[in-house]
Amino acid sequence: MNPLSRENLTAVATVVTILAAFFLYTLHRQRKYLPPGPKSYPLIGSLLEWPQGQEWFTFTKWRDLYGDINYVNVAGTNIVILNSLESANTLLNTRGAVNSDRPYLHLANGLIGWKNSPIMCTASDPIFKPGRQMMLSAVGSNKALDSYISMVEYEAHRFIYRLKGDPDPKQLQYYLRKMAGTIILKIVYGYDVKAGRDEYVELIEAVNRDITQAITPGNFTVDFIPACIYVALSLRFI
Repeated sequence: MNPLSRENLTAVATVVTILAAFFLYTLHRQRKYLPPGPKSYPLIGSLLEWPQGQEWFTFTKWRDLYGDINYVNVAGTNIVILNSLESANTLLNTRGAVNSDRPYLHLANGLIGWKNSPIMCTASDPIFKPGRQMMLSAVGSNKALDSYISMVEYEAHRFIYRLKGDPDPKQLQYYLRKMAGTIILKIVYGYDVKAGRDEYVELIEAVNRDITQAITPGNFTVDFIPACIYVALSLRFI
């Protein structure tokens, strides 16, 4: 029997047509209950519309076109964008127990290995609640924050002193980052930052820079197409 006979090809074409029709029907049905957003295409969704940088400009344009809450499907990854303070407060604060969570990012959580970090793990992770309680005990109340006032004021004075000694505008951002890093290291580890450049402050800046790059939507294809993770893993053996 010829596997490429007209009857077989007709049967295959019929099955493919039925599956495609079912897929489009399901997609249309789901879309009815989702917030408005940019045009979506089969398989790739709104991948062609997704910004490659400075995404806040695109999100602002979408707010003007579609409203405060937008839905985007990027190659199978569902993204809801809250484009106003009111919508963010309502969904993430007032209804935070239902709506607030963290996405699993295949690059940051999986490949890089930050899935066990309290700031990156999802709400279902066993370390999430203990880590959150630990952070709240340190900075989650006015009483706790009051205990840091004198230290923060001292670091603010040091910031002004540094700026006075070197008023170069190019150094302003560095001094601000150093003040923030100093306060964080003092609160979390009780570490006193050294004068001049401090290796731990620079380490914090490097980690923050890497995290920002890793979690920014659209920066890495693997977060939208998880199958790409197997390509990255296979490179280890080459």
